[in-house]
Amino acid sequence: MLLLPYFEKYGNSSGGPLNDICEKFQIKTRRNSIPVIALQGKHTVHSAKELASLIDEHHQDKPPCECGIVGKRTMEEISKALYDAQFTEQGRAILTLKRDEPYDMETCRAWTYNLFAVNSFKGKLVEDAALADFRASVNEKYIVDKTTEDMDCGSAVDLVVSLRETEEIVAGIQIKPESFFSMNRQYVKTAVREAQAKLSFPVHDLVYDSKGDFTNFLPLVSRWV
Repeated sequence: MLLLPYFEKYGNSSGGPLNDICEKFQIKTRRNSIPVIALQGKHTVHSAKELASLIDEHHQDKPPCECGIVGKRTMEEISKALYDAQFTEQGRAILTLKRDEPYDMETCRAWTYNLFAVNSFKGKLVEDAALADFRASVNEKYIVDKTTEDMDCGSAVDLVVSLRETEEIVAGIQIKPESFFSMNRQYVKTAVREAQAKLSFPVHDLVYDSKGDFTNFLPLVSRWV
């Protein structure tokens, strides 16, 4: 399968300048798209393609779903918003730093699919695997659960470790791919750490590689065995 020029240059994922534009214009935020994490929590999703269809089915112009989640844009509308953002002054400035010209709609569609469907679906699988592994490994005096949607979106905390007896949260777990720590967008990492600093418990990183395998699970979980 031949890759589009953008993905040959930046890898077949959701990185590169389109990601910077997406974040600059807050295209992925819940108020401008849909809470994908919550959507996967309300529905059983078996593939990235199915997730993409589910996003479209929950658009605000469609009949409401009993899950209560309403999307602001379809996948096509998200792609168009990304495409249009390239032609703004700020969008062009981001592209110029990479010596790029605006990319076509086909590229924007593929990039949007990678971010909202492929990466979100994979992220859910990794999060479920982490939860199962932690629950099978921690001492019985601890409970491991997924966080609330607000905590996930606001502080990038995916799992919490609590004392079984008091339900006091003693730690949070942020699950991230290795690529997160090598990206150049320091402002993103800084914003995450600032949000986590406001929590009443420490937050630890659980890192996974390109195959979805955890690279630091054992030293991390040993804190609670």
